[in-house]
Amino acid sequence: MRFKNLLLSLSILFLGTGLFPKVQACELFDLVITKTNCNPDKKFAVKINFGYRDAGDFFTITGNGKNYGKFAYSKLPIIIDGLPGDCSTVYEFVITDVTNQSCQIARELGKVCCESNCELFDLKYDKSDCDSNNRFKLLFTFKYQNTSKCFRLKINDQNYGEFEYSALPLNLGPFEGDCITKRLITIVDCDKPECQARIEIPEICCPEKCKISDLKIERTACDSDKMFYAKIAFKATGVSDSFFLKANNRLMGKFKYGEAFYKIGPLLGDCVTKYNFLIADHRDLSCATDTLWGPVCCDTIQEPCKLYDLIVEKTDCTPDKLFYIVFNFKNRNSSDCFKVSGNGKFYGEFPYSSLPLKLGPFQGDCKTEYEFVIKDCKDERCGLEKFIGKVCCDTVPPEPCKLFDLNVTRLECNNDKQFYLKINFGHNNTSDCFRVSGNGKVYGEFPYTSLPLLLGPLPGDCKTEYELFIQDCKDPHCSLEKFIGKVCCDSVPPEPCKLFDLNVTRLECNNDKQFFLKINFGHNNTSDCFKVSGNGHFYGEFPYSSLPLLLGPLPGDCKTEYELVIKDCKDERCGLEKFIGKVCCDSVPPGPCKLSGLRFEKSVCDANGNFYVSFNFDHTNTSDCFRIQGNGRTYGEFKYSQLPVKIGPLPGDCKTEYEFLIVDCADPHCSLVKDLGVVCCNTADCKISNVSVARTHCEGERKFYAILKFNYIGTSECFRLRGNGHDYGEFRYANLPIKIGPLTADCNTPYEFVIEDCKKNECRAEAFLGKVCCDSTDAKIYELTMTRSDCEPDSTFNVKFGFRYREVSDSFEIFVNGRLIKTFAYTQVPVVVGPFKADCHTIYKFRIRDQKDTTIFTDRYIERPCCKPQGEPCRIFDVKATPLNCTGPDEYALKIDFKYQGTTNAFFDVFDRTKNIGFFRFDSLPLIINNFKQSGRDFDFIKICENDNPGCCSVVEFRTIDCISNDPSKFSIKRLIVNNSSGTVGLFSEQLIPADLKLELFNLESKQIPIIQLESGPHEILISTENLSTNVYFIRIKDSTDSKTYKFFHLR
Repeated sequence: MRFKNLLLSLSILFLGTGLFPKVQACELFDLVITKTNCNPDKKFAVKINFGYRDAGDFFTITGNGKNYGKFAYSKLPIIIDGLPGDCSTVYEFVITDVTNQSCQIARELGKVCCESNCELFDLKYDKSDCDSNNRFKLLFTFKYQNTSKCFRLKINDQNYGEFEYSALPLNLGPFEGDCITKRLITIVDCDKPECQARIEIPEICCPEKCKISDLKIERTACDSDKMFYAKIAFKATGVSDSFFLKANNRLMGKFKYGEAFYKIGPLLGDCVTKYNFLIADHRDLSCATDTLWGPVCCDTIQEPCKLYDLIVEKTDCTPDKLFYIVFNFKNRNSSDCFKVSGNGKFYGEFPYSSLPLKLGPFQGDCKTEYEFVIKDCKDERCGLEKFIGKVCCDTVPPEPCKLFDLNVTRLECNNDKQFYLKINFGHNNTSDCFRVSGNGKVYGEFPYTSLPLLLGPLPGDCKTEYELFIQDCKDPHCSLEKFIGKVCCDSVPPEPCKLFDLNVTRLECNNDKQFFLKINFGHNNTSDCFKVSGNGHFYGEFPYSSLPLLLGPLPGDCKTEYELVIKDCKDERCGLEKFIGKVCCDSVPPGPCKLSGLRFEKSVCDANGNFYVSFNFDHTNTSDCFRIQGNGRTYGEFKYSQLPVKIGPLPGDCKTEYEFLIVDCADPHCSLVKDLGVVCCNTADCKISNVSVARTHCEGERKFYAILKFNYIGTSECFRLRGNGHDYGEFRYANLPIKIGPLTADCNTPYEFVIEDCKKNECRAEAFLGKVCCDSTDAKIYELTMTRSDCEPDSTFNVKFGFRYREVSDSFEIFVNGRLIKTFAYTQVPVVVGPFKADCHTIYKFRIRDQKDTTIFTDRYIERPCCKPQGEPCRIFDVKATPLNCTGPDEYALKIDFKYQGTTNAFFDVFDRTKNIGFFRFDSLPLIINNFKQSGRDFDFIKICENDNPGCCSVVEFRTIDCISNDPSKFSIKRLIVNNSSGTVGLFSEQLIPADLKLELFNLESKQIPIIQLESGPHEILISTENLSTNVYFIRIKDSTDSKTYKFFHLR
């Protein structure tokens, strides 16, 4: 196995150096995790399925510090059972390819509650046709589980009635179709008021409002004259019997509604002409939609035929032991039909319009290995294949044998320098027994009832590398394996070699167009030296004491894709890799735009209850100006030479949560954010002062309470207390002093408390208690002091321990992170141990333990000591958030990229304004988040933090894109249709145009021109351009929340 892994590592190295052709990287995608209902034991199961490409044979599933096992991709989907629904565990699952550890996919399931699992979900409704009185009814239903017998229904918070679940679906109404009223339907379980759900019904019009939407266009192949036809399809409701269709203001005809698509043309495919297609109802011309499409190139070679995204589903067997196959797939540049064959049979030709296609029936005889070949009717090379295999309709096939959750514990060595292994694992659908082997030896067959199994005694000779292979007695494919490694019963085994925290910095190019790489990394339990190679070149062996290492000079030729492979001189498995990429020394690229060092000041409130804010900051590589925005408005555009700038007056109304975004005029990614929060000017200044925090004596298992008291003035009635990532809750000022706890005295947590007024967020104070130790009064080792020395030149330190003792033996041991460092006589106290590396990452746990009575001990911690002056703090910076395209109503795909340094976790968290939306690997950058929810503001917001490190975060606000919401009545400037024709400019909207809409017309010299309106209706505005000369013009459209500028060319 190790030889195979070595070959795999070498093959990866050679692939990177160009000795072998590159292969595609492993990819895991479309992870779906489905939760089952809870069982009587308040446990549940999850079903895990996903897609994979260029992966190995096996993958592992881990999460919440637990390894659920190794599985074959061929066994997907995987079911993991027996998970407790304890309402506290935030379940997360990480899938990792066994062969390629960097090939991962993860998903958070969240908390699962099996205590009160009442659920109301999948609320649905169907609207009836309008009756003669312009009223309609709703057929309403939903799904439910773990409920009582009945539920209450409310419409717009008015009780509608109480119904039994068995009465579903309900016929509700009739209701007035007045085009105004929205209806919020709320359902609440009769006995469990916390179990509820709701759905909003938008305004409904009787008769239905005319609407033309979802315009889609496809084109035919070009003919010899470089002409083509456009195929146009759309949806229409509340329309008349026919419509007009225009292409670039040219009437293409009047057509009846009801066709699947309409073929328009011929049109010229000259790679230049863009086509504006307008569809308008022939009775209500304001009921229209249009789109700009093209240009179309008939000069280029047409893309080849392509069939893709094949989905194949098998139906359940019929009583006659028959089944059907349902096919569906997508096609591009194909003919009109496709052929299906398989198993030596031709099943026929079918038009693509018949998809999805149901084929059959077929015999489920457990013998025939079904396969299907799909090909385009005219292009034999354009096809798809699917192997189904045998289908059995006789019986339900048994679940496969499964072993899982292997746990191997090595017990202490005996006096003969031997040890035992305690083995336990889960098993389903097995035979009666299992076989254990390893190191060329079969240890025996054992019944599953013997679990957990004690295997041994085995010699702990520091030589044998133990491995275990567990197989079901009858199914050799049903197995588990575990590599134990060497076991030393002579002494405590050494920790394995480890290289970590690789940091590679490219230095500036010299005059010879060469550069150096500065390399640094952490290392534990290594040999004396390491080797550096890459790009088929061996750079040499270097002692670890030479770090940081300067490697070079290297040519910056814009061609070589540099990579580094670093390995310990004696342990090839102990290494690091880094891909640098191409380096260009031809020209020095300009540095990115950067705003930093924000200095912010809020003025005191004036007599009118208003205040001002002042901004100043540093800036490099910027444009000439910047904008200040926030809370849905723009405060102004300023020159950098005007800094510092002051804006206001702003109302201190105790409601508005002020936020400010400073963004460069030319680079929207170059920005700073300041969250000010709520400002109150209508009361006396709130103040919390003279905070004192004291601790009680220890109680029970190292527990204590903290007692806080302080002075206050100008506050609300209550305050919130937080600290160390914990929210202790809200308290009334009248109840001071308050007692918090019990808290754990672990000698490690530096307790801190933040007091914040409930309503005036800026009114706060802090108190620091520090680390608390609770050595019991009868402790044998007590009054312990721990003193860390200053840093040595080699970035190490020593630790001095002093303590008192009673009823102990003659000596004690000191362990560091589980390893015995030294044994001392009690008479030697105080003692000094070390040196220890202060690498800014390691958490040191010290245990002082009596040599004979191991129940006598005490622990202390030193967290991440830092001695390196160049040690980098955790920092996330240069965050760029780019909306790409809409993926649904009010949601879009968001691309995220940023720089980071000094991180100690492989993952980071992403938050929007309200919640955590996922955690991802740093090496997955740049990252695309599909289905990012719009906030409804002009600017959306994300916060990025290192996983489990709320102190290392960065925030960015960015302009959103408009993705049409489900509310058909919501007017949006971005959805206005603006058409420029001879003599007029027309504005069209499917929604009612608001009365406060403002129009401004400018020429190319920014001179405003009076507007002459020809028509103004609820859905359209026509502007005359007859008096304009030939020029480029701009029309700015504004309402209370948004604005947009359109450019058009007028030819007189």
